[in-house]
Amino acid sequence: MFRFAVFALFVAVAGAVSLKSCGKNNLVDVKKLSINPSTIVFPGKLNIDAAAIVNKEIKGRVDVQVTLKKKVLFAWVKIPCISNVGSCLYRDICSELKKFTCPPEMIAQNIQCQCPFKPGPVSFNMDGIDLPTIPTGFGSFVNGQYRAKAVIRADGKEIGCLEAEVKLKS
Repeated sequence: MFRFAVFALFVAVAGAVSLKSCGKNNLVDVKKLSINPSTIVFPGKLNIDAAAIVNKEIKGRVDVQVTLKKKVLFAWVKIPCISNVGSCLYRDICSELKKFTCPPEMIAQNIQCQCPFKPGPVSFNMDGIDLPTIPTGFGSFVNGQYRAKAVIRADGKEIGCLEAEVKLKS
């Protein structure tokens, strides 16, 4: 479930119609982020091209607070945290990442999958990412416009904040 939550957050940020920094002391500066198609369709294919700079080593206890909202008529409604999906606090992600094997696509592009994250440039290009079929009955819940905010803290100190907006369709 944690893996799905991280993937969902990544898709929300990577597929952003808009993406902006909301923090003052971001240790990661996103330099380039493009996605095709602009509306993310499930099932479907996704192409992502990204570049960023890690300004300082990221280590210690890293927590990520995600706030996810969906546009319903004219209002933005917060999606609660259910089974680690939605507006959740992901504690000590470095420990969680240790439980997973880095995907071959990331290894091939020399992208770190474990903490600590070393300073320096990071870039990747992933074409043809397969997006899953949404289970029957959930499609109408998935369709729509979303806003995501991720506040990242290392040892209790904010080290980054990103806000994104994305449109999903199943």
